[in-house]
Amino acid sequence: MRRAARRRACAGLAALLAVGVATSARAALDATQSARVERLLDRVAAQTDVRFIRNGEVHSAEAAAEHLRLKLRNAGRRISTAEQFVEHLASRSSITGRPYRLRFPDGSEVDAGPWLMKALAEIRP
Repeated sequence: MRRAARRRACAGLAALLAVGVATSARAALDATQSARVERLLDRVAAQTDVRFIRNGEVHSAEAAAEHLRLKLRNAGRRISTAEQFVEHLASRSSITGRPYRLRFPDGSEVDAGPWLMKALAEIRP
C-alpha cells in the first residue's frame, strides 16, 4: 500500500514538473514585449547624466543598458513580459541580490526597479 501511494505521488510530481518545464519552454518575449524592453533599454542608455550603481560600482548609462541586455540574453526563454524583465532581471543583482541604484546629477539616488517600471509605463505600445 505504501509503495503504491509513493508511486502515485512520484507520478503526480513528475506530471507537475513536466507541465512546468513545458510552460517555461514556451515562455519568451513576443515581438511586442521585446520591443518594449528594447525601448526601455534605449531610454536607460540615453540617461547620460545618470550613473547606475551595481554591487557598489558606478557605471555609465550605456554600460548599464549593455549589462541588462546581457542578462536578458542569458535568461533565455524564462522572461515573457517587459514587466518580468524589470522585476526579475533589471532591478537587482542576480549574484548578490542587492538592488541596482540610479544616482542623479544632484547626488540623489533611487532603486532602479521602481524607476524602470515608471519608465516602462510611459512607453507602452
